[in-house]
Amino acid sequence: MKKVFLLAAVTAVGMPSVMAEVPAPVELDNAFLYAMSPNGKYAVSSNSFGIKIYDLANGQEYEYFDETGMSMVSCGIGSCVSDNGIVLGSTNDELAQYWKDGEWYDLPLPSSVTGVCLSNAITPDASRICGNIGLNPLTLDGDALMQVPAVWNATADGYSMPIILPYPEKDFTGRVPQYVTAVDMSADGKVIVGQVTNATGMINYPIIYKEAADGTWSYEIVDEASLIPEGVTFGTYPGDGPTRPQPEEFMSAEEEEEYNAAYQAWIDSGYQNDLFPEAVDYMTEEETAEYEAAMAAFNEEYMVWEAAYYAWFDALEQCLDRIPQFLFNSMKMGPDGKYFGGTVTVEEPSDDWWNAKAYIHTWIADVETMKYTKYNQQDDLNLTYLGNNGVGLASTSVYTSSQSWVLEHGVPQTMYYWMYSKCPEYAVYMKDNMTFAYEDFDMETGEITEVEELMSGRAVSTPNLEVMGLTVQNIWDYMTDGEAFIFNVAEASAVNGIEADNNGETVIYDLQGRKLNNAEAPGIYIINGEKKVVR
Repeated sequence: MKKVFLLAAVTAVGMPSVMAEVPAPVELDNAFLYAMSPNGKYAVSSNSFGIKIYDLANGQEYEYFDETGMSMVSCGIGSCVSDNGIVLGSTNDELAQYWKDGEWYDLPLPSSVTGVCLSNAITPDASRICGNIGLNPLTLDGDALMQVPAVWNATADGYSMPIILPYPEKDFTGRVPQYVTAVDMSADGKVIVGQVTNATGMINYPIIYKEAADGTWSYEIVDEASLIPEGVTFGTYPGDGPTRPQPEEFMSAEEEEEYNAAYQAWIDSGYQNDLFPEAVDYMTEEETAEYEAAMAAFNEEYMVWEAAYYAWFDALEQCLDRIPQFLFNSMKMGPDGKYFGGTVTVEEPSDDWWNAKAYIHTWIADVETMKYTKYNQQDDLNLTYLGNNGVGLASTSVYTSSQSWVLEHGVPQTMYYWMYSKCPEYAVYMKDNMTFAYEDFDMETGEITEVEELMSGRAVSTPNLEVMGLTVQNIWDYMTDGEAFIFNVAEASAVNGIEADNNGETVIYDLQGRKLNNAEAPGIYIINGEKKVVR
């Protein structure tokens, strides 16, 4: 059926109130939470216009927006907030910066730096920052390494000059990569995760950096052997093709001038075929022979180059079809340094490329064993935070009816069910404040029905999921901005029970927080505030 969604008010009905013993969630208007400090005292909201920094402990807010619509400041893409409120960001001037006590500071950079620099992640005690140093300006040149990984260490009056981490000079295909980055790091700053972007920019894959006891750094390409599928081989990349000889190179100045005049006359005629000038008609016999010999040599050389070029790209296309693709800058490192993860897209092989589907899911791995867990039970699942012990948070895409999930040891739970298991009152609060109503119009029958849907949004957290931040946006009302809710789960989880006054009505929800008319199908439901199993 074809359906059209009609705008309606944001409402939630028939739900009990949060009990007084539970600390009230912090509500942040016009916010889209990107990161929180490990102690839960600071948060950063980021969108295309800039960022907001929240000092939650003191109730202060700092805005850095550009009204022209060009982002004035963007926050770091890893764990970018320290426990003492230092926030990492980058300006339109392509500088790596940090914010402290209401002021922005530039991180030190060598004078040789010419490209974009980023500060991405900071340790909770602010003793170390990791990010990227720009070696070359942004370019489409296939043999230019644009960014390399680096760390800055805290000093008495700021931060030191960056230390460039070791990195591979070639990608898995044997060419110069576009980027080698440092995106996120452990709380002690000794384990860092980043990405290598191959020479074509088509494939991103993880790289892990570790600091030894003596302060030296090493790196490891994650599961490097699997980057090239069985049966695929890369020959030497042939580089740019041979240069085609130009007729003008074999003409005298007078002949070239006469030829150019004829060529212009052909253009002025409206490209009449009978007036198209042949270059050899303006050469001597000796010049023509030299030109044709040069063209014959070029054609022979070009055929050899073309065969090598297409063989190399055929191998690359097989990799694109058969290996997982990590989204650019999607890597996350757990605070304990034991796990890392990212968001992966897998293309469904199809001869009709316009009908191919990309599946998006989350992938979390053990740093030491490199054994990984795929969370692909739910398509379109993006990793938004990785906590201790490999517990992750993931959400469906922004600008959809976004839902967040808690990923633990291979088992995904909806945020609503996870929150209910920790603090039923907070689950009720989610229903009261994060449920959106819209009218569903059936174009075939003309019937209009009102639908309510809970959105658990995009999730960020502190390392042990003790403080949880959820951002939601009413996609059926484009005039509303995102709204964030911060739940102190650690303080609230000790409060048990839920007192719901349903006026005698049986109230049923599934584990995704959707209100149901009945619970006839086998499964787990929340009925009048209690978990019930229907078999």
